[in-house]
Amino acid sequence: MSTLLELETRVKKIWKRDDADTTPVKDAVNDTYKAMLSVLGHHKLQDRMYKDIIRDQFEISLPLGILRINHPIKLIDPAGGSEGANSYPLRFMTKAEYDDVEPYPEATDPGTGVPWGYTLWKNSIYLTSIPDKAYLLEISMGGDPVDLLVDADASILSSVWDETIAAGALHRLFASVKLYTDSDYWRKVYLNGSEGDGNMLVGGLNLLSQLDRDNSNAVSIIKNQPL
Repeated sequence: MSTLLELETRVKKIWKRDDADTTPVKDAVNDTYKAMLSVLGHHKLQDRMYKDIIRDQFEISLPLGILRINHPIKLIDPAGGSEGANSYPLRFMTKAEYDDVEPYPEATDPGTGVPWGYTLWKNSIYLTSIPDKAYLLEISMGGDPVDLLVDADASILSSVWDETIAAGALHRLFASVKLYTDSDYWRKVYLNGSEGDGNMLVGGLNLLSQLDRDNSNAVSIIKNQPL
């Protein structure tokens, strides 16, 4: 996944205008990004992941690039399975509430129990009670992507699609100043990609749409995010 700044920098290597400023480039990148996401089935933008946790593990790191955690997270007791009586949704709490309950989770002997609540802090899940044995967490993630607004905002698409985003942005930018020959060239790259090793096509909106129709290729579209 690349950030807005990285995508803009890629575009500006070609879009070398004396009067260039950030706003038209940012708008062109976002228009292309949203057009590409629109060809993806909504199911591609959501996922469910599972994370094994062990005794005394209160902090669970999350992969980068998650759009949103859909509350609640579910605790699964391996002994009874997902539908067992000891498997249930955990209660979400604010960080302040968590700190009141678990002021010293990193203590040598903080005390353990069956987890019942959690908070999100930075890029991690914090559990309370501290797990007394091994469990499984079921985490639902997803949501509608939003515009890339600041330099650090990252595309949810795998970096293999960076050239396609840049090509779509350049197609729009050159068309905006009536340089239609250049615009048409970048439109073709945007739609059809470019040739990589062995004359294999790399990127392109048409390939993205084709991959979307094949669920088995979903990880080629959105960055694989194993926990």
